[in-house]
Amino acid sequence: VDVKVSWRPYMLMPASTWGSFPPEAQKYGINKREWYNQKFGPDRMATIEPRLRNAFENVGIENFSMGGNTGPTMDAHRLVAYAETLDASGDIQNALMEGLFSRYFTQERAPCDKEALLDACKEAGVTDAESVLEDSSKFLLDVEDQLRTYSRGVSGVPHFIISNGSKRLQFGGAQPSETFEDAFKELLER
Repeated sequence: VDVKVSWRPYMLMPASTWGSFPPEAQKYGINKREWYNQKFGPDRMATIEPRLRNAFENVGIENFSMGGNTGPTMDAHRLVAYAETLDASGDIQNALMEGLFSRYFTQERAPCDKEALLDACKEAGVTDAESVLEDSSKFLLDVEDQLRTYSRGVSGVPHFIISNGSKRLQFGGAQPSETFEDAFKELLER
């Protein structure tokens, strides 16, 4: 069975959210912990953070952090859409996503930080990333189309859509490996 992973955008913080922040927040973001406390409330964050830390430790990542900034992700989404065009296997796009996640969750680097984006692109083999960032229209329509197509009915991330071409299964949240095994079995039986 050939499996290809494709990463699709989801806006945790829509553009309308950023209009209420100072202009420099567009480039550097805002304090991640403060934003999550505001969004989810301190009581809920007191349960979310340890659960995330535990999930990271369970896969061998010891340096999870809620520190640093969060910010607009449109440039990152445009780069991910571009990375998908660079190879049919999806390996470059996967490597870019790993790099972006690592920078955000372990290095406290904002998803709107141009240098963080370019570092992740260089590490993943995404060529000509700077030209994508310089032209805000490049891959914008691709991202907007993917948001319309894949975000409908999604209320958070991670969210998984698994398809065999004729049937789609969807589920959200962190899932045990058995959930994926069952989904693959169901799709292969059809």
